[in-house]
Amino acid sequence: MQRPPTRINILEKTQFGIPVRALSILAVAAIAAGAAFFGLLRLGLIWSGALAVLIAGLGLALAFGEIDGQKPEIWLLNLMAFKRRDRYMVKGAQPHAGEVHVTIAPGSPQAAPAPEPEPEPAPTPLPLEPRRAPGFFALSGSAVCVAALTGLTLYLAGGGAERLLHLYRGL
Repeated sequence: MQRPPTRINILEKTQFGIPVRALSILAVAAIAAGAAFFGLLRLGLIWSGALAVLIAGLGLALAFGEIDGQKPEIWLLNLMAFKRRDRYMVKGAQPHAGEVHVTIAPGSPQAAPAPEPEPEPAPTPLPLEPRRAPGFFALSGSAVCVAALTGLTLYLAGGGAERLLHLYRGL
């Protein structure tokens, strides 16, 4: 009889192999990207296309990226809790009663030198580590780069290549 698997997160329900949390983020990002693309066409195909790709890419980063092993919203909540905590170690604070302070007077006997450490054994190969989720900031940076490339591609496809060639010949 096999033992049941450990470390199961029941809250991570999946639909089509994708967590429901990620599907909901992707749905909102797709709607926002579509609205940006079709709603801002008056700005031009270049800007609306680049903005739609940026919104979709940031939605992918938010859905699948992790920061220090945590989902971005959990990391942000932990950061806010850390910033709001009470700070006890403030520069110039008075020591509490009962603290032990050790001072070494000049001319006092020094401690015996530490013994030589034993030589370390030969390094052993590291065990294989499980794959980590991609980083949120790396995915966000990739989304910005892909959006810039999309804008450049749309510019060049919309006649920008001829304008650049005309500018180049004019130099």
